[in-house]
Amino acid sequence: MDATPDMSLNSLPAELTACIISHLAEPETTDPSPPATSKTTISHYASTCLKIKHAVEQRTFSSLRITSEDLPTFERLVTRCPSRRTLLRNLTFQPVLPAHSEKAYTRFERLADRRRNDEAFSASLERLFVALKPLDEVEGAAPLRLFLVPPYSPSDRAYTGKSFAGAGYDSRALGIKGDLYNARFAHSYLRLGIPPGFPSLNRVSQFVAAGNGPRYVAPGPLLYMLGKMPQVDDLTLQLYDNEKKKSGLRKQLRIDFGNALSSNPCSMLKRLRLDYLFDEPSDHRFVGKDMRVTCGKAMHDDFSLGLRRFISSCPVLEDVQLSGPICIDETLFQSPERGTSDVRWLCLKHFHVEISCFRPDGGWYLAEHPDFPRDEPCRQTARYTDSNSESDSIHSDAASDDATVEGIPSDEDENASADTYGRRERHREALRAGEAYVLCFRSEPTEALEFVWVAAA
Repeated sequence: MDATPDMSLNSLPAELTACIISHLAEPETTDPSPPATSKTTISHYASTCLKIKHAVEQRTFSSLRITSEDLPTFERLVTRCPSRRTLLRNLTFQPVLPAHSEKAYTRFERLADRRRNDEAFSASLERLFVALKPLDEVEGAAPLRLFLVPPYSPSDRAYTGKSFAGAGYDSRALGIKGDLYNARFAHSYLRLGIPPGFPSLNRVSQFVAAGNGPRYVAPGPLLYMLGKMPQVDDLTLQLYDNEKKKSGLRKQLRIDFGNALSSNPCSMLKRLRLDYLFDEPSDHRFVGKDMRVTCGKAMHDDFSLGLRRFISSCPVLEDVQLSGPICIDETLFQSPERGTSDVRWLCLKHFHVEISCFRPDGGWYLAEHPDFPRDEPCRQTARYTDSNSESDSIHSDAASDDATVEGIPSDEDENASADTYGRRERHREALRAGEAYVLCFRSEPTEALEFVWVAAA
């Protein structure tokens, strides 16, 4: 009598098992609407047999999205399970910052608040790197793509459902005056608050980091993380250069960014995408603060210089995309001493730049249109105001022991002067005089813009 053939699921070929799993997972992707009854997900089939379990885990563990609060679970399910270390292909990570009280929204973040956030931010990133280090021990595993999204606090408006419009929130009912909402941390940039000791991650090939808000991340931590991932060949950074209220803070951030770029070469990088947002003033008569630094007898933009050095230090770099629009000058293409160049972009094939009309020295790359009347440059120092708001003041009632009456933290006195465009002042004066308020528009290229393109050529 012939033996009965093995008809169990474990005997199925791997290709057929994968086909079955893809059909089981299809309803999850084609019908995202919530069903009337409880829905059976693909993970429920993992207990069928070992072969089905492995096929299911190949799909469910290939892409994960976790927060710093999920790291213990991630370590237990992935880091300590050798069979699952090879399955991970994409990991999205979001740091979680400490919670704060509702009344904390009546003042700007103090130095103690920022230090507490920096320490939590640093600790979560270091624990992530420690949890990912065992993945390097797997031989023949596919490269890992790491995505870092902006951090958040459980007390932030976007995560509590309490928006500025008042959805589920009434500051008067809580007895809170002068609620700053997200402006509370508008001038706070997360940094590494403790001496970092990140291990190197050799499996990461693509790094995408967003630090452009609503909670901003300083450039330093992202470049430090990049230095611990030597095999990265695709880099995307999204950062914020739109700090207009406190020009001293913006200048220091640009200097730190340039220094971090200069000190973190990336020998395997092939593609660089940098989004460094700077919105130029809508009033083209505005003259900004000089972001450059003095070097000998000349002045140069540290950020443009650091970016040039970083690109030059990547020997196999082929594609560069700079957007924002990004605020740069000719230092990106040549050394501060005009007429000399040390740029070595041997493998570069594509270079795309979306340049801002506003220069790092506070001027413009475009000249005023001749049909518009000239006016004196508008440079003013005023208390913290929202340049897009119709209100002329903000939360003077929110002053505390750690803040001035204008709402600017006293521990940043060197950066405390805020810049405004003077738009509302001139608008009121024009209305009182019965005149129409017209902004000045720029359209003609200047010699400075021509010099940038000559340097690029």
